[in-house]
Amino acid sequence: MTTTNSPARPLEGFRPDRALRGNLATRYLGACLIAAAFLVAGRGVNGFFVATTVLVWLTLDRANPFSLRNMFLGYMVIVFGFGVLLLDLPGNDIFPDVFWYTSLFLGGYYVRRPRAPRPARLSPKRLLPSLIPQLHVALVLAAGMNLLLLGLDLLRYGIIGYYRGQALAAKFLTYGQASVGGGVNQILTFLVKFTTLALIVAYVQSCFESDRPLRYRYLVALLVVIPLLALQRADVATGALTLVAIARLERRVKGGPNTVPTLPSRRRTLLPLFLLALVLGTGISLGRLRERSVGVPQSSTSALLMSELTPAQAYSDIKLNITELGHPHGSTIIGPLLLKPIPRALYPNKPINSGAYYMQVVRPAEFAAGFALPTTFFGDMFLSFGYLAAVAAAAVLGWIAAYIDATDTHAQLLRIPVYLVAFMNAYSVLRSPISESLAGVVLSVVAYAVIRRAFRQARSRVWGVQNPELRVGQT
Repeated sequence: MTTTNSPARPLEGFRPDRALRGNLATRYLGACLIAAAFLVAGRGVNGFFVATTVLVWLTLDRANPFSLRNMFLGYMVIVFGFGVLLLDLPGNDIFPDVFWYTSLFLGGYYVRRPRAPRPARLSPKRLLPSLIPQLHVALVLAAGMNLLLLGLDLLRYGIIGYYRGQALAAKFLTYGQASVGGGVNQILTFLVKFTTLALIVAYVQSCFESDRPLRYRYLVALLVVIPLLALQRADVATGALTLVAIARLERRVKGGPNTVPTLPSRRRTLLPLFLLALVLGTGISLGRLRERSVGVPQSSTSALLMSELTPAQAYSDIKLNITELGHPHGSTIIGPLLLKPIPRALYPNKPINSGAYYMQVVRPAEFAAGFALPTTFFGDMFLSFGYLAAVAAAAVLGWIAAYIDATDTHAQLLRIPVYLVAFMNAYSVLRSPISESLAGVVLSVVAYAVIRRAFRQARSRVWGVQNPELRVGQT
């Protein structure tokens, strides 16, 4: 590969994206209709919720539907918007926060909005022969390790017992208990999980660098099929969306920075519907299977769907009980983050994260029974440092999201690993305690750096043996 990405035309000043310029009238009309619908059909709907919904409608990035900006906006409206309404939470206390979090996020985003990149330099390392076949072998081995861990659980609990939720119930009941076997199992699970994610990122990046097509059967198996067999519904949903994001990114990289990736009309219509049906069907089915463990009653479909909105309940609890909870000032974030690689089964007195701390204080009975509500990014910041810190963190999050979205918008080849790692962990960042989500990001980055370095060194050794006269920097 001897060509570079053609530079995109730089942006001068503030210019809305193409979708916003081309559909401005449609956006304003839709915003007016949304506002009118809320005002007419629901007189008691909070004005901040209406304002947030209109703001989200106006700022959605339709040209890049899989941007982090869209993920954040959708999460705020669905979880903190409709979740408050459906769970009958005190919206007067939450909706103003949702509006200001969304506004500050967008403010930080547009301050650091995705800019056209400088012309990318062609690194000499990218001219070396690629080890794509070896990466294929590594992906097969990663799939085998994931299936091996699943097989061990099936042998331990039995096929019927595992799919009835006994493995999950045992995990909750043994939380905090010392166990060498449980600690080793958790270490292996972490190692296999983050090595798998890092291999996927390295494979995608290597294929793009070498200008070779991706073999999606490996990605489908690792991102969708194996999590589906293991009853990991969140991983199934994230994996399905990641597949589509990778496909769009591949089309854009091959077409150049200014390419707008599109699918044929039929596929463009059916693919999102298929993914939606897969995610919803998997979530409902796995939820019902897991509820068949002893003592857990069967829930309705609506209850299973509403369980995904419970982060709004956690945020409401934290805000209403902040006097009792106090502000840990990061003690429930830093300690659990630094000690994340050490399993609690090997270190029972390891510091607890914000989610466990909140549940112990506000909902001790539910926590003792093995239930926990995710605190969300904003709930964790509010708990540790207060409301002003949470608002400031929203602006910082928007600034970071804009930097990462530039990779997708302008097909910046050298920053694709950053985009993929961020995309695969974005839902966790918004939903889970900060120590958990940030640990996932850090471990993914570390695993990718190790794997990438190992493959590059192996590639350089092979190339140097075959071509001793060639030195790095010569073409």
